[in-house]
Amino acid sequence: MINRATTLLTRAIDILQSEGLIKLIQRFTEFYFIQYGNYYLYENEICELDEAEFLPRTPDITVGIICNCEEADELAKTTGVDIRLRFTNARNCLDSGAIATCILIDGAIAHLGWLALHDEAQKAISNLPQKVSFSSGEALAGGGLTIPEYRGNGLLSYSSYIRLRLCRERGVIALRYAVSNKNTVAQKALAKFSPRLYARARYIKFLWWKSWKEIPVS
Repeated sequence: MINRATTLLTRAIDILQSEGLIKLIQRFTEFYFIQYGNYYLYENEICELDEAEFLPRTPDITVGIICNCEEADELAKTTGVDIRLRFTNARNCLDSGAIATCILIDGAIAHLGWLALHDEAQKAISNLPQKVSFSSGEALAGGGLTIPEYRGNGLLSYSSYIRLRLCRERGVIALRYAVSNKNTVAQKALAKFSPRLYARARYIKFLWWKSWKEIPVS
């Protein structure tokens, strides 16, 4: 309980310093009370990609692919970076079987994204009940975040390439993800992979009540 409180406080201070008080209040309100959003739902068929097309604009990066807390311990030991201390839900995501793709720049976390290969992992990395058929070979990407001072370096595109490569290595046939209709930066970055827009969705949360509706796009 003490560790979780410390992690939450660390994350709150990080948001306050990097994004300001208004963003901190917004995150707190969305987490505990009310959330509303419209989303584009995309799907990428898994194929071989040329890594050179997606390399970030900064050359000095370290990539970590973390599948469990033991691997998170190893990354912390070799780099001094523990994603579980920076991101409040990271431990739960790893314990639930989600895979983290972490990009470090000069020894600091610059980007973190998640990949889910089953239902339990999906629930850990995303609060959106997006329809994913894991039994049919689909996977879900979510929870991507680039730390503000490292934005503009193409880290989301490269992290997405890494997740698509992981999917190919694990026999996944399609990767699904949701992007807020307001997040034009992410839409532009992910357009490099020519995803298929298969639906639009609306999500509403008020206290414990939730509503999710997917509207197929022809």
